[in-house]
Amino acid sequence: MRFEVNFCKAFDFDVLGLRNMKRCGNFNGCPFHKGKTYNICNWIVDEKKFPPGIPTGKYKLQLSYMYFSEEVVVLDAYCDIVNSWYIF
Repeated sequence: MRFEVNFCKAFDFDVLGLRNMKRCGNFNGCPFHKGKTYNICNWIVDEKKFPPGIPTGKYKLQLSYMYFSEEVVVLDAYCDIVNSWYIF
């Protein structure tokens, strides 16, 4: 599945708990400033912000940052979706 998201708009709407990124580090939200290095630490996705019905399993999320038509950053993230009923 592939889709495009404007990060700043997603941040404004707190998609997946993105606003929690401001708790630790120097990222204060958009806009980004040229030449500045941003640090984010201890950020955890807010599982309450996930859409319902995501199947249990292992997932890879690949984030690509594009500058016009040039890909400048690729971030691979891996996660496990665990149904809490099976944790006990």
